[in-house]
Amino acid sequence: MLVKSYDLPSNRKLEIHTDETPENPRDYDNNGIMICFHKRYNLGDEHNYKSCDFSSLEEIEMQIRKDYDVATLLCLYLMDHSGLSITTDHNKFAICDPMHWDWGQVGFIFTTREHLKEMGHPDNVDIDEVEMWLLDEVKIYNQYLSGDTYGFQIKKLCEHCGNKTNTIESCWGFYGSDIFENGIIDVLSAEDADMLRKTIK
Repeated sequence: MLVKSYDLPSNRKLEIHTDETPENPRDYDNNGIMICFHKRYNLGDEHNYKSCDFSSLEEIEMQIRKDYDVATLLCLYLMDHSGLSITTDHNKFAICDPMHWDWGQVGFIFTTREHLKEMGHPDNVDIDEVEMWLLDEVKIYNQYLSGDTYGFQIKKLCEHCGNKTNTIESCWGFYGSDIFENGIIDVLSAEDADMLRKTIK
């Protein structure tokens, strides 16, 4: 579905479309390990924990901390109402649903010093920075779950009527609608990117 369009030099147009078949960002290498539990949805990363083996999520967290040398851990909360939304900040959901009808804790995202080393980070990496990385991963996963995913097409306009077009370039798999934050601006030509920066911002 077409969301926005921008005029480009040389009689071209940049069209932003929703990506109806986005790739799951958890299929890539991530700094965090996302362990989730839900009866109807397969969320987060693959793991061997079974909710039936524990009486609460607190017990699961204790077991995770026993099993791993956890560097930092954040709780995950899921809203299931006219779509899915996931966050580490339960206050966002409590404001609109104080009775917890449609949301609750669904799991954790955490990382370990060993995993960070495997990802190429130094031993003295700042944990506050690591936490920001995990928050970014949750943000991207939320965009994936909520359908906030996009792609673009560059079309050449007909020189005679200005309407008929041919797609000359396209790319998909961008999370979030802001072309300056989701990476679209970075894959365009320098000329197109500079023009958009001047005309949009």
